[in-house]
Amino acid sequence: DLVAPSDAVALNLRMRSADDFSFIIFTDHDVSEDYIGQLAVKRTGANTGEMQFYTSGDTLRMLIDDSGKVGIGASSPTGKLSIAGASGVQSNIYVDNHAGDQDSANFIFRKSRNTTIGSHTVVQDGDDLGSILFQGSDGNSYETGAQIVAEVDTTPGDGDMPGRLIFKTTADGASAASERMRITSAGNVGIGTNNPGSIRLVVRDNDTSTGTGDP
Repeated sequence: DLVAPSDAVALNLRMRSADDFSFIIFTDHDVSEDYIGQLAVKRTGANTGEMQFYTSGDTLRMLIDDSGKVGIGASSPTGKLSIAGASGVQSNIYVDNHAGDQDSANFIFRKSRNTTIGSHTVVQDGDDLGSILFQGSDGNSYETGAQIVAEVDTTPGDGDMPGRLIFKTTADGASAASERMRITSAGNVGIGTNNPGSIRLVVRDNDTSTGTGDP
């Protein structure tokens, strides 16, 4: 159907039952008319569906599921964006910057305590600002081997966001990553301790600790 409800024209492809598909197919101009791309919508339930994008025939490249999760190479995305590949190159993410200045490309993690997207409520001491987890398969599930966490360090205010970095690794036989080192908002480093205080570097091994440097 071509439907014009107001000043726009819509192409209406109707589906009758769950798991039905509607396709827009792009074919080659030669006599074979091979598929070179497809846009498909799969009905997943009443008033719900997912969009699928194909290239090089019927090879699924990307989908947006009925909850809004995006999968690139992943047919069942586990987060807002899931990327999967059969090799390192196929799984790589490249962020290029070609500006003629000193600026670089950035990954930016943001945190607000406001539950409305785009709105602001000040974060609190100890809140996570962002985390990078390094995981590997144990044969049944993905487990964390190492983690880097950015947290709010002391009370923030308008134009003031003190932060600390925490580095974690998972010991052999352990089920979770443990803190090994932190850098506080004052630039002080604690290894084996989460409280280097006002000393520039504190290294602690069980009951033995050493400190060096001025605050």
